[in-house]
Amino acid sequence: MVVIGVVIALIVILGGNNYDSEEFFEVGGDKVPSVMNVIGEKRKISGVTISSSKSADKMVVEYSVSDNQGDEMEEYAAALVKDFDFIALDEYDFSGKRGGGFQFVKVSDEDDDHIVMVTIDFNNSGYKLTIERREGELNIGSAGNNDDDNNGGDDNNNGGDDDVNNGGGDDDNNGGDDDDDNNGGDDADATPPPDDEPKEDLVEVICPAPLLGKSVEDAMANAPAGVTVVSMSSDNKSFTLELTEERRQQLIVESRELTKGIIKAILDTTPGVEEIYFVEERFEEIRMIVNADFEKDENSEKKWQAVGALAFNGPMTQVWLGTGMNTLVDVQWFEGEDAETYWSVKSPDCYFN
Repeated sequence: MVVIGVVIALIVILGGNNYDSEEFFEVGGDKVPSVMNVIGEKRKISGVTISSSKSADKMVVEYSVSDNQGDEMEEYAAALVKDFDFIALDEYDFSGKRGGGFQFVKVSDEDDDHIVMVTIDFNNSGYKLTIERREGELNIGSAGNNDDDNNGGDDNNNGGDDDVNNGGGDDDNNGGDDDDDNNGGDDADATPPPDDEPKEDLVEVICPAPLLGKSVEDAMANAPAGVTVVSMSSDNKSFTLELTEERRQQLIVESRELTKGIIKAILDTTPGVEEIYFVEERFEEIRMIVNADFEKDENSEKKWQAVGALAFNGPMTQVWLGTGMNTLVDVQWFEGEDAETYWSVKSPDCYFN
């Protein structure tokens, strides 16, 4: 097996107490307001995950909030747009019991070649902010007048109205004082044109339940952006997830990078770990070579954090590859390269057992 190095660092923080009082979250030098900053009250943060690579920095902040989740996210989203220069990439609606994938983006304050994106997901257990800073450009329509396009005072190619090629104080191709369509009265919208853009087909993957939570609500809170939790199996052992094929391919890459980042962090911070071997394709076996320091009582917490991080995140590459309930990662540790005796934790079996 080959160890493949990558310039990436990762910190997994099990609790969020250190972040509850923060006014801003800093990602790659850019600052994004916290929920406390916007609503003026602390909210419990149950977990924070931070990762970075050559191409992007990412921070996932999970809030545990028992009520008014949608109202608070409505207020937070409005503040992002009004007070912190973010742009909503699409319409957002926080009126239901759950929702997700609401994205807001701005140009980095530190580097014009980077953008900062905030994705909001929420349900009746709380909400999750996914903050990413990556290379990219934000192109906004520009014009030399108080409108959107090539005209002198309106929105499109006309002289004094709102939208399209007409000369009246209306919206479309007519000369009447109307609202929307090709008529001369103050009428309601006509039937909107059909959506000619093809809908991308969705695919389903099966995820062993312990990797996402104990309920559909937990799973929705923990699922990555762009993933919908369709259902939980009758035996409560798996979730059915739905996403686009493009997003599935992205998550395969992201989960590999995340697991490699965890491995790098373990090598850097866990006492007694000398080397880690793995095959990047599926991470079916992750072998740690350790010395006696790894088993010392004073290092027990870091030891099990390391084993737990690999057992929890390692299987996700297989999940996105479609292995379903056959997903299995064997986390092993040996005291020395040539040792015959070793210890093993198999995931997700360890959670079921």
